[in-house]
Amino acid sequence: MRQCFLSCFFLWVTVATWAQVELPVRLSPEAAYPGQVVAMLPVSTKFYRSLLAFRWDGQEMTAAVLSRSEDALLFRVPSDASPGEHRVEAEFDDNQFARASLRVLVFNPGYDERTDGTDPNPRTQHGPPVEVGQNPRPLPPGSSGAHPPGGHFGIPPGVRCGELHVIDGRFTPDVVPGRKEWDGITPLTGRFSYLFIDYCPEEQRLYLLNDWCLGTGSYDASTCYNIFEFYTGGGREVWQVRIYHDTAKGTRVYRNGVDVTGDTTYFCGGAYGYGPSALCPTPHTIYEFCLKVEPGGFFLPVVGDPVQPVTTSTVRCDEEGYGLVREPLQYVLDLSRAGVQWYQYPRYIPLAEVAGLVREPNTLAGTLRDSQAVYWWAGERYPWGTPGTGVPTTPATSRCNADARVLDGTFSPGEWDGAQPARGRYSDLYAQYCNGILHVLNDWVLGTDEPDPNECYNLFEAFTANGTEHWGILVYHSKQRGIRVFLNGRDVTDDTTIVLGGAFGYGPSPRSSEPHTIYEFAIRAGEGNWWLQLCDPGPTSSCRQTQSVSPPSVKATLDELSARLEDSELLIEYRCLPGVPYTVALVDALGRAQTLQKGICQSSAVQRLRVPTASLALGVYFVVVSHSLGPFSDTVGRQAVPVLILR
Repeated sequence: MRQCFLSCFFLWVTVATWAQVELPVRLSPEAAYPGQVVAMLPVSTKFYRSLLAFRWDGQEMTAAVLSRSEDALLFRVPSDASPGEHRVEAEFDDNQFARASLRVLVFNPGYDERTDGTDPNPRTQHGPPVEVGQNPRPLPPGSSGAHPPGGHFGIPPGVRCGELHVIDGRFTPDVVPGRKEWDGITPLTGRFSYLFIDYCPEEQRLYLLNDWCLGTGSYDASTCYNIFEFYTGGGREVWQVRIYHDTAKGTRVYRNGVDVTGDTTYFCGGAYGYGPSALCPTPHTIYEFCLKVEPGGFFLPVVGDPVQPVTTSTVRCDEEGYGLVREPLQYVLDLSRAGVQWYQYPRYIPLAEVAGLVREPNTLAGTLRDSQAVYWWAGERYPWGTPGTGVPTTPATSRCNADARVLDGTFSPGEWDGAQPARGRYSDLYAQYCNGILHVLNDWVLGTDEPDPNECYNLFEAFTANGTEHWGILVYHSKQRGIRVFLNGRDVTDDTTIVLGGAFGYGPSPRSSEPHTIYEFAIRAGEGNWWLQLCDPGPTSSCRQTQSVSPPSVKATLDELSARLEDSELLIEYRCLPGVPYTVALVDALGRAQTLQKGICQSSAVQRLRVPTASLALGVYFVVVSHSLGPFSDTVGRQAVPVLILR
C-alpha cells in the first residue's frame, strides 16, 4: 500500500511538472499583411517567463520576434506568408505557452496598382487616369490596430511619454534605460514604408517616424525632402510638413495655411536620417517629426518621399514634387487618452485621378452625432505641396429633417430648410444625420453641360464611425444603373437596411441659377468623425476621357496674357482664375523653367509682374502662365507668349 502511494505521488508530481499552462492572448492587429509587425498581448497576466521559442504554423521561427517585454511580444509576419488563417505560438519557461490565430491579408493597392516607385515624374508615376465607373468593384478593407501612449510596452515608472522619443531621424537606442525608441509600437504598413505613430495625450504631442524603405539611392541634399499632408482635431487642423535632407533647410511646418516652423507651441522638432532599420536592413531614408495637435480624428492621405532610383545617378527633386512618389494607401486614425487607433485603406479615388471626372480639391471633415451633422471643407492641398493652402472653412451645422427627405437630385420643398452648405471650389455640400441615416446632397455647380447618362456618374469616397467604415459610392446619371454602394469590401447596394437610395438631378440651386448637376444619396452610417472626398463630371457631356477634365473658364482667363520690355525690366500682364492654384514661369529656348510667381489666385483682375532682365542671357524666352486642378494632374489652362531679350 505504501509503495503504491509513493508511486502515485511521484506520477502526480511528474504530470504536474510537465503540464503546460496556456496564457490567454490577443493579437493587434488581428489581420495583417506579409511583412507587417504584429503584437501578441497577454489578456489577464504578463509574460513573466523567458521566451524559449516562437512558431509559425508549427515551424520554429524565433528569429521573427523583434522585441518583447512583460506586456507584449512583437513579431513580423513572414514575407512569403500565404493569404488566410495561420497559427502563431510562443513557448515560455516553466511550461507556459500562448497561441492565437492570425489572418494574413493580400496587399491590395486598389486602383493604384500601377504606381511606379522608380518613376520620379509625378505626372506619370501612377499611370493614366483610371476608369472607375464602368465596372466598379469593392476594395478590400486594410489592416487596423491600436496601441496605448508609449506603445504596448507601457511607459516606465517616473518617465513621461515624450521622453521615449528623440527627434533625430533614426531609431534611437536607450532613450531611457533598457528601452529603445519605438519599441512596442506596431507600425502602419504601406507599400513603400512603415509609419510609426505615437500620441502623448498629456502634452497633446504627436510623434511620427516614416521608415521609407524605398529610399535606398543617392539623393541631392539641396533639393530632396519628404512631405506629409494631413488633418488632425477631426479636421480643425490642416498640416503640411516638409523634412529636407539639407540640415540648413531643416523642416518646414504649415498649420491652417500659416508657417509655424518657428512656433514651439506647435512644432517640437523634425529630422532626416539615412541608415538601416530592424524592418529594412538596407540603408534608406528615415524621417521623424513632433507636433502638438488636437486629439480626435486624424486623416493622413499624403505621404510623399524620394523615389527608388534605377541607376546610380543622384536623384534630384523640386518643390512641386518631382523626384518624390506618393504612398498608395491612406490612413485614418483617432488620437485620444487611450493612445492611437489606426486603419489603413486603398483609395476609391486613385492617385492617378478618375478618367473623365474632376476632383473637388477640398476634403470634407466633420462629426455625426445625436441627429446632427457638423461638417466643413478642411482646406485645399493643391497643387502638390503648395504651402499655405490648407485653411478650413467655417463649420456648417444641419439638424435632422427626415420628414422632408426626398432622394430625387433636387432641392425638394423644405428638404434643406435651415441647413448650411459647406462651400468648396466646385461644390456646395449639404448633409443631415437622422437616427443613424446620413443624407448628403452635392450641389456640383461645375457640371453645366448635361452629362451623358450612359457614361457619367458622381464618385464619393467616405469614412464614417471614426474610420471603421470605408465607403465607395457611385451615383449614376442613368436611372437604370441608379446607385452602387460599397462598404468595407462588400457590395451593399441591394441591402435596404444600409442603402436608402441615391439620385442624379440637373437644374438650378441656391448657389447658381444656371442648370447644373446635383447628386443625392442616403446611407446608414455610424456616429463619430467622418471624412468625404468626391469627384464629378466637368463642364462636358462625356465622361470617357483619358485625362482629367478642366473647366473652360480657366483658359478664358488667360486670354489677356502679354509680355513686353520696359527699360531694364520685363513687364508681364495676365489674368488668373480666383481660387485656383497658378504658376508664372519664364522658360528659355532649352526648356529650362524659372518660376517667377506661384500661389492661389486671389482676383480675376489683370495682374502685373516686373522682372529685371540684367541677369537674363540674350535670346528668346516664353512667359508661361498655367493653372492646375489637382496633384499630379496635367497642367490645364496653359498659355505662353514669346519675348526676345536683346539688352
